[in-house]
Amino acid sequence: MSVQVTRRFLEGRYWIATGAILVVLALTAVFGAYQFSALNNNARYSAAFVELAESANSVERELLNLAVSDQVVADAEETEAAYEKLNSAIVALAEVYTAIRMSDPDADDVEGNSEEDEENEIIEQLSLDTAALEAKYGLSSRGMPFELVAVWEDEDDDEAEGSAEAAEEEELLEDGIGEFLGLAIAVLNTRQTAGATLVEATREARQEFETSIGSGLEDVTIAIRASAERSANQATMVLYLGSLFCAIAALASAVFLFRPMTNVVIQSQEDLLKERDRAISSAQGKKDFLAVMSHELRTPMNGVLGFANLTLRTDLNSEQREYVEMIKSSGEGLLELLNSILDLSKIEAGSLELEESNFSVNETVDAAAQLMAAQALEKRLDLSVFIDPELPSDLHGDSGLIRKLVLNLLGNAI
Repeated sequence: MSVQVTRRFLEGRYWIATGAILVVLALTAVFGAYQFSALNNNARYSAAFVELAESANSVERELLNLAVSDQVVADAEETEAAYEKLNSAIVALAEVYTAIRMSDPDADDVEGNSEEDEENEIIEQLSLDTAALEAKYGLSSRGMPFELVAVWEDEDDDEAEGSAEAAEEEELLEDGIGEFLGLAIAVLNTRQTAGATLVEATREARQEFETSIGSGLEDVTIAIRASAERSANQATMVLYLGSLFCAIAALASAVFLFRPMTNVVIQSQEDLLKERDRAISSAQGKKDFLAVMSHELRTPMNGVLGFANLTLRTDLNSEQREYVEMIKSSGEGLLELLNSILDLSKIEAGSLELEESNFSVNETVDAAAQLMAAQALEKRLDLSVFIDPELPSDLHGDSGLIRKLVLNLLGNAI
């Protein structure tokens, strides 16, 4: 069963193929945008944890410098400068710690958590602007990569969530940084004291750093590398799947749309060629039929005209001669009609040639009027011929075509 190839048919197949490819591209774009967002989020968290590690190391280093300065250097100005450097390092650590803490995946899961109280105390004591920190680091809530979550806190005790025990669950870097910040701030508060109090506070803070934070910071580097590798693998997978889906869509379009459409177009072209051949054959048959029929009709008509001419050579009275001349004129008109049929076939073949000769306008028009006089008489119509005197009596051209033209006009009028 052949399908007719129309503009609607082709447009329908075009839009189906275009729609399939656009759907695949849209899905690829959506997954790509999601993956880009995840990569951007992972990069922000990685940068924040790198800064956290650097700030923690800076605080530990300034604690050591302060202890050495207090014990070795007796200059109060240098000791005060050491306190200021420590304060700057603590503020930097507190800012990044607070920013990460605000985006902690389970920051709001445990009510009455002592860590939240400690965090609020640190924010108030150091006058931190939480809104500015959130805008600076741009960490999304519940978007922390799970590799960093594992380093930041221990979430194995899921059954204790929401209970009092959940607030006491063992946490890793989060808990250690919080306690280390508290001890470092306690060192700042020893400005008005001297000697053993500062040394004891510094020793306690540095011990907390070594026991709770040192190994955690090493784990941060490993977690960041693992997160980057996972993100790169996911990005590669998205690109691979997008390319695969596009290839599948293109292949499906070729197999299920363009191949059948090509077959239909080829079949339609073959049908058109067959129709053209039939039309050419039909036109040739019509041309041959007209040529044969006009030839067969012309033979007896020539006989009629020949006997009419012979009759005119005999002794006839005026009335008989008029009748015979009418027969001859009508026969000549019929013969011209047969010639017109031949002219039609010549026109279709592009080989029609006009006759060129001098003829009388009066004789040509009168002959056409005499042929139509009988029909006008039957319908009781008066048929008269008037030729403009200004028209030349003799013209040069095809008198037969002029006569046929006048006959057609008279026939239509009568």
